[in-house]
Amino acid sequence: MARALAAWCADRAPDLEERVEPFDARLLAAPPDGRQRLFDLRDLDAEIETLLGTRVPLSGGGSLVIERTEAMTVVDVNAGERGNPLDVNLEAAAEIARQLRLRNAGGIVVVDFVNMRNRGDAERLLAALSRAVEDDPAQTQVYGLSKLGLVEMTRARRGTALMDLLGSGRAAAAEE
Repeated sequence: MARALAAWCADRAPDLEERVEPFDARLLAAPPDGRQRLFDLRDLDAEIETLLGTRVPLSGGGSLVIERTEAMTVVDVNAGERGNPLDVNLEAAAEIARQLRLRNAGGIVVVDFVNMRNRGDAERLLAALSRAVEDDPAQTQVYGLSKLGLVEMTRARRGTALMDLLGSGRAAAAEE
């Protein structure tokens, strides 16, 4: 199983490949009922719920709202309590690149970053976003700002999106 996961990571999330290692169940302390789940060790159920949800918290107090439609993926960056829009946007750029890879989102992507007045800050943000998507195995292109101040980009479609893989299965399980 670890080899299959490492192969998947090599293709879809190369930055995670080196972190994959076989799990030794003997390392877990068995609970009273004797049934310990590996997913409980790292709260993976919550991580999966985050990937299937629309809101992604940022460590600095802001958040992303990611909505996928048939035509495109739209990302809205919210500043939260943080005062400096550039700091929020730079943190968001790295997380957007990560979320697109993890969710395997493809096609047109439009990002509404927190408004910045300084033209130099906008150029710095676009450069940071371009660097963040450089290592993505799916071809990703950042086109720049539209007249409305939205960042336009594309990401090549590769396989099935995570929402389609997990979302439909979860919906079917909920109906049972």
